[in-house]
Amino acid sequence: MNTQRKPRIAFIDLTFNWPPVGGCWVDLMQICSRLQDRGFETKLFVPVWTDYYPRGRIESDLPFPVEKIHFSRFTFNAYHLRKRFGKAVGEWKPDYVFLGDGYHLKPHLLDHFSKTVPTYCR
Repeated sequence: MNTQRKPRIAFIDLTFNWPPVGGCWVDLMQICSRLQDRGFETKLFVPVWTDYYPRGRIESDLPFPVEKIHFSRFTFNAYHLRKRFGKAVGEWKPDYVFLGDGYHLKPHLLDHFSKTVPTYCR
């Protein structure tokens, strides 16, 4: 971790949409924005896949950066999630990773990221 700045925290949520339809997305938005207000660098990484269960649909501005990673019904699986989120988050070089909602795919991301960066789950 770089001691010259406050930590950089990557947030990953596989079901995030905005405006929210549930409280967990409000919680995540509040955590990201309040940490950013206190000088932490935060970024939310979300999949965009709207074929069945809409994911990554963000219809208004958020007070922190969001990186959208596009998927299809053929690529929204553990293999491609590890590969694509691993690349995007790895290029951003966070000090910590925080995993929000992810259902049965969350363990795959936890396994991937916890090998190289402190990773926390909601």
